[in-house]
Amino acid sequence: MDNQKIRKAVSWRVSDLPQKELINEWLNKQSNIQTSITNIVLHMINRFGMKDIMDYDIQKILYQEISHVPDVKQASDNSDNSDKKNRNTFNSKSMSSSSVSDTEDDDDDLYKDVDVNTIF
Repeated sequence: MDNQKIRKAVSWRVSDLPQKELINEWLNKQSNIQTSITNIVLHMINRFGMKDIMDYDIQKILYQEISHVPDVKQASDNSDNSDKKNRNTFNSKSMSSSSVSDTEDDDDDLYKDVDVNTIF
């Protein structure tokens, strides 16, 4: 930090952004904007280090993650009616199809037609 700027304040002109309505909606939901943005920045530092967030490799990772997750806005809209403590829980119905069963099914037994007495 020897020759780097030490900022006291950072301004952000939201009204000039094409996504201004979406960003303003998110900002309005925050109980403390400074703490929320600080939390996001610290998360990004923890995850990617002291790099420019616009670097190709970081953008590629973030884009791939966004492409593989359910719509976050839809999930948050559905949870607005629930308690805050339940916001980070999985929907058990959506997880049921991928859950593992403790019982074995004969149709899934790979070795059902193998003669265990035959050794090669």
